[in-house]
Amino acid sequence: MDQRELEIVLSKLDSVTKSKASLEQYPTPPSVAAALLYRAALEGDITGKDVADLGCGNGIFAIGSKILGAKSVTAIDVDADSIEVCKENVNKFGLDIKCIKGSIEEIEVKVNTVIMNPPFGSQVRNSDIPFIEWSLRNSQIFYVIMNAKSGDFLENYIRNRGEILWKFKVPIEIKRTYSFHRRERINIDSFIMKVRSWQKI
Repeated sequence: MDQRELEIVLSKLDSVTKSKASLEQYPTPPSVAAALLYRAALEGDITGKDVADLGCGNGIFAIGSKILGAKSVTAIDVDADSIEVCKENVNKFGLDIKCIKGSIEEIEVKVNTVIMNPPFGSQVRNSDIPFIEWSLRNSQIFYVIMNAKSGDFLENYIRNRGEILWKFKVPIEIKRTYSFHRRERINIDSFIMKVRSWQKI
């Protein structure tokens, strides 16, 4: 399956309709998810690997990883509505993915690779840090989408605990989701970063 075909498949997933601003729940655009997943696969971090999708939402990274040949996939989200939608999408495609409802502070799963789009910390400051910490502790490699505004802080934070292998800028389109949004859609300057953890798994 090529990147465009993967994007088409991911665009068919049901979305989380009961989004919660306190959790900064925004869908990852299928085009961005497909590009990230395809690159991760080309770099040998998905096929035959144990993969986790943190703050999985509708399961877009989990499902994409399994389609690209991951050995096992774990999808984790603290939100019950998100896990329910994730399970429905997993069942729709008949995939073997473990969906876990719970806080990442309470769940430990050792994996090769994490792929995630965590909260940007706009509503709750530093809410992205637990996701970074979990990935550094439980994976060998992780891919993370982060807000460009917090980029310098997160990079310095990560450099004390792991190695940043690469990063590139990507605009993330966010459609009007909550009552406090004034425009129908905006582009948020973001980065995708690949990190190698120094911890031994």
